[in-house]
Amino acid sequence: MTNTVIVIAIGKSKEWEACKPSVLSYCKRYNLSLEVITQPKYGLEPFDKFSNTVNLFEKNQIYELFDTYDRILRLDFDLIITPKCPNLFEIVPEHKIGVVFEDVNRDERILAIQERLGDVNWRERYINAGVVVVSKRHREVFNTTIEEINDIQKIEGIITPEQDYFNYVIRKLGFEIHELSYKFNHIRHFPANRFDSYIIHYAGSWVFDEDLRLKISERVDNELWREMTTIQMKRDYKKLIAPPIGTCITYPLGVCSSCITRINCNINPENKVRGVLNE
Repeated sequence: MTNTVIVIAIGKSKEWEACKPSVLSYCKRYNLSLEVITQPKYGLEPFDKFSNTVNLFEKNQIYELFDTYDRILRLDFDLIITPKCPNLFEIVPEHKIGVVFEDVNRDERILAIQERLGDVNWRERYINAGVVVVSKRHREVFNTTIEEINDIQKIEGIITPEQDYFNYVIRKLGFEIHELSYKFNHIRHFPANRFDSYIIHYAGSWVFDEDLRLKISERVDNELWREMTTIQMKRDYKKLIAPPIGTCITYPLGVCSSCITRINCNINPENKVRGVLNE
């Protein structure tokens, strides 16, 4: 069975550069191929509630990729995969769609979608589509017509039309869902420490560091939000891959056990050990 990781990064080169190292590391760790979608294909007009540079229905380009792959892990461009993230293909059963729910004030939206597109007996549980594990049997989820896209983009109050339709059509087609822990798609709605999770998703320009938040507060600017989010992603990944306190930076795999407990290396004084006296 051929598995691959697909990242949707159309018009998002800055965020993708921050995301890229963690995704490459993940693919190498589990011997997975990687494809990055950087060009629009469907010729759709942007849906610019948030001044998007591209219509997010371009994510559905993975429909054609099922001619090549059996299973796909589809990722958004604005996330980082932590070094401890397990292989999602080993966790999600092949016959189910693996996703994380973001059940925060979504009841009205769920009803509004069905008022426009038809009742499919969907009453609760709303999926965030930033991290999705799907198999070839699910490809029709991504076979969307222009008419369907136009219909859902007319729904009053809609913010993320592609994600709303993704939720809807899974229920319409009756596919089984494998609920993943929030740790596999840690968005800002979840209160836990993001560094304890497997995938940190910075959807909606999510920043934490006070200096970045102060810059954003000075003016409302979409490009500034993107820039600060990119900086936050890079900072977080740097923290995640830093050697543990007390380990040798020169020889991170630990060529000698004394490096684990000593600030000063007794083998070679020039070796640097990460700790309270030398970081």
